[in-house]
Amino acid sequence: MNGKKRPYFEGWYYKHEKGNDTVSIIPGAQIDEDGNASAFVQVIARNGSYYIPYPMESYEADRRMMTVKVGKNRFTKDGMVLAIHTEELNLEGKIRYGAFQRISYDIMGPFQMVPFMPCRHQIVSMKHALEGELKLNGEKISFFGGTGYIEGDCGNTFPKNYFWSQSNSFETEDAAIFAAAADVHVPGLVIPGCIAIVKHQGKEIRFATYLGARIRKMTENMLCIRQGRYELKIKVEPEKQQMLYAPVKGKMIGKVKESIQCRACYELTYDKKRIFRRLSLKNSFERVLSQ
Repeated sequence: MNGKKRPYFEGWYYKHEKGNDTVSIIPGAQIDEDGNASAFVQVIARNGSYYIPYPMESYEADRRMMTVKVGKNRFTKDGMVLAIHTEELNLEGKIRYGAFQRISYDIMGPFQMVPFMPCRHQIVSMKHALEGELKLNGEKISFFGGTGYIEGDCGNTFPKNYFWSQSNSFETEDAAIFAAAADVHVPGLVIPGCIAIVKHQGKEIRFATYLGARIRKMTENMLCIRQGRYELKIKVEPEKQQMLYAPVKGKMIGKVKESIQCRACYELTYDKKRIFRRLSLKNSFERVLSQ
């Protein structure tokens, strides 16, 4: 965070799933327009979500080396160690990560160089193996043989209108998919933008505004993106939504509802011919509508 212009935030989303259990951890830090800075860890599970603030002095991060420290909590490319003890949440344990399934190049493409982007996205790993367990409010949760996903964001403000969906668990397919669409606010303009990655049968198919992708339709629970002859449709059945905090001009005051584990159907076509249509029962989903 040193040297960053305010307002600014940065955070990483670590998702861990095994069977009917999914736990995501979001470490990060923020600084508002007045220079007030703090760190945080957010925890979201099927039965609750938690926001734990930390003093800024307890925070260290190296985006290049993929290391984050918040209090006694540590995150690296090899795994994480958690030690959170508050009145509402007791969470501790270790999870080790297998080799990351990376994407071919930065998901932002040429937009990573644009200075006035309010939010920049990063895909760290589409899918990787897990080993270890957590103890959440007295309940042991094993992630041995589970799968993980990691992404990150930085900037000053989350979009006011966006759709985000991610899954790396399908009933009959070895695939990993991420998709996001949003109204991107830049000086004097509101630009509808989209990015998506489909990892399927050893191939990577990328959708992005900078590659000519366009949003054909976006509703509360459906997104359709077209790029050239490819089309990606996502239909989600959100359930058990948990509340997360999101940055607004550096302050973590925005509110987002996430279904950390829900049903979603993904359909990919080329020249209107179906490549696959698969159901995920462990999809994670966020939808924010402009007020």
